[in-house]
Amino acid sequence: MDLKPSEQAVLGQIRVLFLEGSGRTFRLRELTSRWPVLHYDAYSSGYANLIKRGLIAGSADGQGFGITSAGFKAMALAPVVAKRASTSAARVSTPVKARAQTLNGPRGAPQATPLARCSAFISKVLKFGR
Repeated sequence: MDLKPSEQAVLGQIRVLFLEGSGRTFRLRELTSRWPVLHYDAYSSGYANLIKRGLIAGSADGQGFGITSAGFKAMALAPVVAKRASTSAARVSTPVKARAQTLNGPRGAPQATPLARCSAFISKVLKFGR
C-alpha cells in the first residue's frame, strides 16, 4: 500500500500509541498532541486520508478514533486478539550455569546459589545498621 509521507508519519504515531497502551481506540487529542506545530496541517490531512482509506475509523463525536484491521496490517502489527502460543513444543533450555555471567568475580571461583547470595546480602545490611 502506497502511503504519503504525512500518512506514514501519522500511522507511525498511532502505532506508538497502540504499543504504549495496547488499546484499539484512542482520543484524538492524544494523537494531535504529538504533532509538530509547523506540520499540523500536513499531519491533519494525513489523518483524514487514513480515515478515507479505512485504516482508522473516526468516532461519531469526532473526538476519538479506532484502528481497523486494515490499519493493523498496514502497521505490520498483530491484531489485539493474539493467537496462543503452542505449549506442547519441547523447550530447549541451557543450564543455569551456562547462562549465568560472573560479574566482578575471579575466574574459577565457586558461585553461590541465589539464596545464599540473598541471605549474605541481608546479613550485611543488618550488620551495617548496628
